[in-house]
Amino acid sequence: MIILKIKRPNGQIEEVETKFIGMNDILFAKIKKATADAGRGEVLSWAVVDTRTDEEKEAQKVRDMYAKAETLRDSDPEACIKMIMKADEAKSKLVKLSKKEAAMIIAKEFAAAENDQKSSAGNKALRRIESGEDFDQVIDDMKQEWAIAASKLVENS
Repeated sequence: MIILKIKRPNGQIEEVETKFIGMNDILFAKIKKATADAGRGEVLSWAVVDTRTDEEKEAQKVRDMYAKAETLRDSDPEACIKMIMKADEAKSKLVKLSKKEAAMIIAKEFAAAENDQKSSAGNKALRRIESGEDFDQVIDDMKQEWAIAASKLVENS
């Protein structure tokens, strides 16, 4: 994403997010002229902002490692194998991180519930995930705890 810094006619400096994914001198000059011609102020500068998540950045690093390994395949097979192993390890960590993030999202949804018992189960799951317990087991336990509580609520109503 590109951020433009614009000095508005009232003197206020404003940062504006654009939909542009790239910028060059020609495009910047056109934006400056159009902004001035429209009486919207003076475009002072632009900056590229990386909006990718940490997970997306890590995934790109893994893809880059595999690409690097491919370039080494013929010239240095041993280095190629080492790079593939390194990429496999990074990919494994990324998959584990993804599972943890998914489990955290599910537990946070439960924790935000209006029902106290469901919210309690979600908060307990969040603590367990943060302490390093198996994500799948924690989510299964949380759902089971809520299922039992919900069935008791139905029986008592």
